[in-house]
Amino acid sequence: MEDGRASYATWGQRVLATVLDGAVLSGVTWLALGPDAAPPTWWPGLPPSTAVDLPLAWTSSPWVWLLLAVYVLLQGLTGQTPGRRLVGIAVVDRVTGTPAGLLRTLVRPVVHLLDAILLVGYARPLWDGRRRTFADQVLGTLVVPAVPAGRGPLGGRAVTAVATVVCVLGLGASFTSSQAGGSAQTLRVACAPVDGAPVTPVGGLTWSGEITRDVTWGYERRLFWTRHERTDAGPLTVRWWPLAEAGTPQVTAAATLRAPGIADERQAEQVGDGAGEVAVELPVPADVEDGTVVVTSEVVEAGQVVAACSQVVDLDGSRDVPEDATRVP
Repeated sequence: MEDGRASYATWGQRVLATVLDGAVLSGVTWLALGPDAAPPTWWPGLPPSTAVDLPLAWTSSPWVWLLLAVYVLLQGLTGQTPGRRLVGIAVVDRVTGTPAGLLRTLVRPVVHLLDAILLVGYARPLWDGRRRTFADQVLGTLVVPAVPAGRGPLGGRAVTAVATVVCVLGLGASFTSSQAGGSAQTLRVACAPVDGAPVTPVGGLTWSGEITRDVTWGYERRLFWTRHERTDAGPLTVRWWPLAEAGTPQVTAAATLRAPGIADERQAEQVGDGAGEVAVELPVPADVEDGTVVVTSEVVEAGQVVAACSQVVDLDGSRDVPEDATRVP
């Protein structure tokens, strides 16, 4: 078959197909996981530029896994991915000219590690007589022209049209058209009084407690889609204030944060100046950002506890997109 083939796919065609397929993978990863995840790649040694220091792994999304499975099936059974279909090339067995099959398709990215050495293998089609990479030579495959776009039977044209739509959407979803910082949001919950806490404490003042957290949102738009992402979240702040306007004594407020899996409690205290409100800040451990924590706090005056509260705080609540953040200009 290889001797009877008049031509092979050009290096430019292979690069263009790679870019198109990479755009589809990148777009689906962004839609599924947002900008904090790097997309997968078929081509070792050619990682996406966004892969540096991103906290999320694409492996956490079933949608990305599904897309990869579809890619493997398409290339293994037809020799073409959406990008290759649009460009008009296919990966085939060098002897029979038929698709390379599922096994070689699965192994191909691993063998591409040879091509990734100084990227020589990826450039090899520029001078190799059959325009092969090292992976092609090892696996016995060739990349050849297939049915050009717009030709062939009606079914073939329909498949090409679908591949075109997929690639166009993938390109659109892989590039950011606009982004900006967004709205501020405050998570606010009452701190429930502890049973037995003083009702009319020393000085005749009743204290009220509240827990707040300031959150900042931003957005990123790609083609038709807009994703809102939490860009910053501050500490939990326990605020105490007396239910009176005059005669506020100097007090000390203390607070403790407990969370499952955290060996050490987070503790902090703040001395009030007698002017009214006193606030205590509790940093939130990064590894409990998606769970719940228990916050307890008390107000002490002259060595005596005059108010106390305890509250379970759902940190996922600070991930709810605020209404004003959805109004993207």
